This record gives sequence, structure tokens and C-alpha cells, in this order.
Amino acid sequence: MKKIIFPVFVLLVLFLAGCQTQTITKYQCENGQIVDSIDLCSGQQIPDIECSNCQIEEGMAILDVEVYDWGYNEYNEDELLFDYWISNYGDIEAKNIVVRCKLIGDENKIKASVIDNYGNLASKSTELGEFTPEKPSTYSDDEEYAPICYVESCGNNCHILYKEIPDLVETYGET
Repeated sequence: MKKIIFPVFVLLVLFLAGCQTQTITKYQCENGQIVDSIDLCSGQQIPDIECSNCQIEEGMAILDVEVYDWGYNEYNEDELLFDYWISNYGDIEAKNIVVRCKLIGDENKIKASVIDNYGNLASKSTELGEFTPEKPSTYSDDEEYAPICYVESCGNNCHILYKEIPDLVETYGET
């Protein structure tokens, strides 16, 4: 009996080893066609972007902020909690960075606007920023909010990325 079980076990292991799953990647072209390689998307061209004012000097910090998460502080319900990624794409350290975070409520109205005096950020780096401002009186637990954070100001050695993109200037200006 043992002589039969061992060869059957070996054959089963070999069979299962040959049945490994493979990951197949497919791509969808702009026209909706599904292909095996992005190179097969015929007639696809990346549109040229016109920007007469896109030159950023060397020796400058280039800053951007992206909201990671927000909520209220679980340990102190009188505080909000904002987490954001702050990035410096420039080739020098950014100094005296001020980040503004807002909560946009119903009808795109600002329900909270708070400032974090972030400080400095090394060149070509990204860090996770976090701060816990007091919950403003305009905040309500019964309302839904959309958070936005952006660099409001920095020392005289930096460019704020969103200010170089007209659509974002309009978005942050409206809120």
C-alpha cells in the first residue's frame, strides 16, 4: 500500500506544480479596444500641452500637497485630524512652508479652514504631514465633507505647484 501512495503523491505534486496560475495583463486603448500591449493602440497620440509660463527656475523648491486622510481626533473629539503628503520636487530645501486644509460642505461652502505651519522640507523629498487643529464651531457631525489641502505659502525660494496650473488656481480660489 505504501508503495502505491508515494508514487501517486509524487505525481499529484508534479501535476499541481504544472498548474500554476499566470497573470495576464490587458490594456484598454483610448478608443475602447482591448489589447495585449499598449504599443498596439493604433493612432494614439499624447496631446501637446501649451504652456507659455511653465518655465521654473533652477535653484527653486517646487511644492505640492495631497490629502491622505482626515477625521476627528479619536483621543480628543474637540480636534480635527489632517494627514497629507507634502512633496518638494525642486533641487533646494523649501523653508517656512504653510499648509492650508479646508473642509468643503454642502453646496461647496467652506465649513472649516485651518493652517499648519509645516516648517522646512528637504529637496527632492516627500513626507507625511499631520496636524490636529481645534474643531471649528462651523463643523457638524451630521454633515459630509470633502477635504482639500494645499501649500498656501513658503519662503522666497519656492514655487507652489498648484499656482502653475490654471484649473487648480480656479478650484482653490473658489473654495
